[in-house]
Amino acid sequence: MTLSPSPLAVTVYCSSSRQLAPVYTAEAEVLGRLIAQRGHRLVYGGGNIGLMGALARAALAEGGRVTGVILKDFLDRGYAQDGHEMHVVTDMRARKQGLEELGDAYIALPGGFGTIEEVSEVLALKQLGFHAKPI
Repeated sequence: MTLSPSPLAVTVYCSSSRQLAPVYTAEAEVLGRLIAQRGHRLVYGGGNIGLMGALARAALAEGGRVTGVILKDFLDRGYAQDGHEMHVVTDMRARKQGLEELGDAYIALPGGFGTIEEVSEVLALKQLGFHAKPI
């Protein structure tokens, strides 16, 4: 595997649930650190709980750049992780679009139906030729 010569914006899809096995949280932290250490920017769902929160906090702790795309409703409920940039949107379609457009590459970690739906969309868009970004 060769590293990219320029920084990428890596969109990571993952769970905000607090009920996942600790091994998944540990792996989210590893991924967050790796993204930051390689000089890439993390793009994710903006949450401060579950794998989302672990991922973002790990990237931030390594000095990484973090961009969230979060629903206004979740922001209002206090679910936003502090980071460098937060895009606040009003509905899930806008959130998915933001995550897709901001990313140069996509990674999926364990999650629920939302994660499955988000990843399915970027896979379908790639299959249909709408992008050639790595997944």
